[in-house]
Amino acid sequence: MLFLPRGKRRTCKPVFVVNGHSIEYVDEYVHLGHVISSDLDDARDIDRYRLALIRQINTVLCLFGKLDPVVKIQLLTSTAIE
Repeated sequence: MLFLPRGKRRTCKPVFVVNGHSIEYVDEYVHLGHVISSDLDDARDIDRYRLALIRQINTVLCLFGKLDPVVKIQLLTSTAIE
């Protein structure tokens, strides 16, 4: 992945070789559970966690929809987001 200052475009990318194989360039990569993008934009990573939260809320509402709202809130706050 090649990081450039905002607004800069590079048409010629340097070639890096390890053990006779050139290293592939990618626009984004997941590292330690977070999406790192070459344009330094966090939108993809934020969207991923937002969707995980929505999925968690929908699961609680589907499985425990008839329970008291206080209990549902306790269930939501006690489970970790994936």
